[in-house]
Amino acid sequence: MTQRPAGLLLQLLRNRGNAHWIANGHAKHLTGVYAAGTIAGILATLLLVHRDGLAGAIAAVYATELVNLGAQSLLLLAITNHAARPP
Repeated sequence: MTQRPAGLLLQLLRNRGNAHWIANGHAKHLTGVYAAGTIAGILATLLLVHRDGLAGAIAAVYATELVNLGAQSLLLLAITNHAARPP
């Protein structure tokens, strides 16, 4: 089974985000990112696989990756905005 370029790109972006968090000492925030991704994955699987079979499973994986990227991005913005505020 081969992956589509979109799936590879999503994984690459997520892994790049992980490397950023770890390199900057914020690895603890990955717990929240993966908790959001886990919940999204479970919900997407429950909703899509029963209805759409294999296509639903693939869509659920993409949805989970998108949620992980979104959570990473939102946390990064929150941390950046918090750090930029004057004391």
